[in-house]
Amino acid sequence: MTTTYTNITLIDVEPDEATAWLAENGHTAALSPMVNGLTVVYENTLADHADAEEPLEVLLTLASEISYELGCMAWLVIVDEDTALIYTLYSDGEAVDSY
Repeated sequence: MTTTYTNITLIDVEPDEATAWLAENGHTAALSPMVNGLTVVYENTLADHADAEEPLEVLLTLASEISYELGCMAWLVIVDEDTALIYTLYSDGEAVDSY
């Protein structure tokens, strides 16, 4: 069984604001309380879009859109078992760094 971990860390976004945006846009997620200006979104995108042809594209689009719509920085991190670590940092919807 492959274990995949993903989250999106938002900078200076209140959990209630992120929760509202996610719900309005059809995404389900658990959110952390804001700590030191950071809110972590533990999303269910992979589970919700298991039949998607490109689940990575779904995640990248989600992070870009939430960054743009909430006017914040969003750091998407994906760890796929022992095979991959992917991250992309968005600022106002634009990718500014990735690995």
